[in-house]
Amino acid sequence: MGTALSVHEELRAEQVRSRRREQLLEGENEALKLIVERAPLETVLETLVRLAEQQALSGILASILLLDRDRVHLRHGAAPSLPAAYSSAIDGIEIGPAVGSCGTAAYLGKPVIVSDIMTDPLWDNFRALAGEFGLRACWSYPILSSRRTVLGTFALYYREARTPEPEDEGMISILTRTAALAIEHHNAELSLAESEERFRSLTRSAPLGVFMTDATGAFSYVNPRFVELSAFDYEKTFEYWLEAAADDPSLALEWRGAVSNHTDFIREFSISREGAARAVGLRAAPMKSNRGEYLGYVGTVEDISDRLKTDVELRRESSLRRAIEDSVPAGIAIIGRDRTFTYVNRAFTEILGWSTEELLGKAFADFSGNSVDFADDGSRSRFEMQLRRNTGQEFDGLVSAAPFNSENGEIAGWVVSVLDVTEAKRSASGVAR
Repeated sequence: MGTALSVHEELRAEQVRSRRREQLLEGENEALKLIVERAPLETVLETLVRLAEQQALSGILASILLLDRDRVHLRHGAAPSLPAAYSSAIDGIEIGPAVGSCGTAAYLGKPVIVSDIMTDPLWDNFRALAGEFGLRACWSYPILSSRRTVLGTFALYYREARTPEPEDEGMISILTRTAALAIEHHNAELSLAESEERFRSLTRSAPLGVFMTDATGAFSYVNPRFVELSAFDYEKTFEYWLEAAADDPSLALEWRGAVSNHTDFIREFSISREGAARAVGLRAAPMKSNRGEYLGYVGTVEDISDRLKTDVELRRESSLRRAIEDSVPAGIAIIGRDRTFTYVNRAFTEILGWSTEELLGKAFADFSGNSVDFADDGSRSRFEMQLRRNTGQEFDGLVSAAPFNSENGEIAGWVVSVLDVTEAKRSASGVAR
């Protein structure tokens, strides 16, 4: 009779355990569904805490604490059955090697089982608080990320002293794993949202027009400066905007080629806006996921009208300066600090008989029988000296030199002019030509 009763009791106990396992899996699936549906983290964590309380063979009070970003303090996550005053009192506790069950578990990164709060030294600083609310035992398990870093703790409180059963540990292992998944998913979405907000905040005040497209070519983001610069009329796709805005009809075709090969697209062109043309520089680069999947393009548009105008003016000034230098009869050269030629005009090459290529990089002294030096004190120099042409013939040269300074005010070199005064000296002395 006794044996038959024992078998019956064991069968009934196994049925209870089986039902509890089914309920645990059902509850875990419900939590996973909430994660996929992007339910608030608090909702997911409370679901897991209530599931733990339903699973217990005897009454427990479960809680989840989350490790703060500072990696030092624990914050309230979910504890629907614990007294609110107790949860408030431990919210923000600093983790350490002897900070109750949860603070110690988070600090060590491993489970901390306290079977009797009234006698365990880990609870010395919290014993009175726990006693006030009738809490006698606390088992705390760290919630670990996929990289084995602590995310928080999952705690089970009892109102009597006791140690875990194997079934308790199996249950908490499943629930902490699901809690870790929920927290990591939440943190990833939070990090992405913060990153996107930083990006938008930065681009809202950027002097460049910024845009993003998805893999289909549709605009997914434009900043106010892009709208201002680009004659953007909220076209759906980048290609359609390019066809509508750019004066060059071939650009859309070139863009399709870049997209098909997922290559950078860099162009300068004019766009029409409010009846006026504006020169812009466009730079776009493909975006890819960590797995190498093509996500779309990110790019900038810059107003280059002033730059092009400046370039034109510089070319005009350079051309004018070169024309003036080539029109004067004096040979003009620029000599660097190392006393070598860095520039010569046409008259200089004609006076010495050497080509520009033959003169650049050579020292002034290479074309004179005398040593040549220029003042380092910023003063101008003017003197006569014998110079030598490429034929070996020497002539009298009148040399004038004036220093020029670098941006820091130091002498960077000299501008030198040379005149052939041989005939003038002969005339002055009455020597026949």
